Amino acid sequence: MRRQVSLLAFADPQAAAEDIDLAEQLPAPLDMLATNLTVRIGSLARDAGRTDADIEDRAHLVRTEAQVAGVREAEVKLEFALALHHAVRNDQEQHATVLDRLRELSEDGAHAHYIEIARFMAGLAPIPEATAQWIEGTQTQTPARALERYGPASAD
Repeated sequence: MRRQVSLLAFADPQAAAEDIDLAEQLPAPLDMLATNLTVRIGSLARDAGRTDADIEDRAHLVRTEAQVAGVREAEVKLEFALALHHAVRNDQEQHATVLDRLRELSEDGAHAHYIEIARFMAGLAPIPEATAQWIEGTQTQTPARALERYGPASAD
């Protein structure tokens, strides 16, 4: 829509005025929703590993809102935050479920790096046919060292 509005502004500035006003108003609610989802996903990542933080319930609400709104980036980041949570808790079954969801969300290849990083966090071997490209020799930490700041899964 923005592209059409900008073209119309060149061709007929008077006619474009209403469309421009509308175009400036439409993204605001979506931007606010995306920002809200990002903050909530950040709080889930912050609480990774905690047993008293209702992570699964909170994640379910965020996932539903992101899916209904069509904010795919939020869906991917949510699953990545959950991958961190399950890696910290060493919950391999739930981590595998999250990896499956990340694969589904990354079928177009746009978010393949999230899968590789999530595998790394859980101490899993890289996928030989991975589409993410990594710079040689830059792995500086082991997964356990990278997750050390979260400590053992606790109610802290």
